[in-house]
Amino acid sequence: MRNTIRNIRRYLTDDGCFCINVKNFNEYRIEDDVRRIATEEGFVLREIETLENIKRCHGDQRSARDEKGVTFNDNDEKIYVFSKRK
Repeated sequence: MRNTIRNIRRYLTDDGCFCINVKNFNEYRIEDDVRRIATEEGFVLREIETLENIKRCHGDQRSARDEKGVTFNDNDEKIYVFSKRK
């Protein structure tokens, strides 16, 4: 991930931004890592948008339930918008 973000910094115009769609998953803290690495590589977090994905049925009792008691996964993800630090 660090090498990818370094390449983005290298080729991104000074007034450009890059967006990345990531989500933490169990013990894999992907969102946290991307935010940390991007900051370390000279980017500023400008905005966070939520990508609302389709909710799918799931048998896990810990998942969210609708008004009928049907269990759904939380598939929403974040879109992070970064720009170069000036």
